[in-house]
Amino acid sequence: MNSTMPRIIAGTVAAGLVAASLAGCSTAAPGDSPDGEPIVLRYWSWAPNIAQIVDVWNQANPDVQVEVNTSVGAADRGV
Repeated sequence: MNSTMPRIIAGTVAAGLVAASLAGCSTAAPGDSPDGEPIVLRYWSWAPNIAQIVDVWNQANPDVQVEVNTSVGAADRGV
């Protein structure tokens, strides 16, 4: 196992925790989105490969779309 695998696993776990915590904040009431427009969730992440994870989510869930803005951590900048 190389050194990037734990980071990928950690990023995947972090994305899962974010999704689970957001699901816990939702309600069961229908019609939360006006006029049937998709719900858009926006958040920042520093996890590697998060864009690919978000793409899979967005394809599987057309009514709830995720927009992720990735930021570079100190380790990625060589600091």
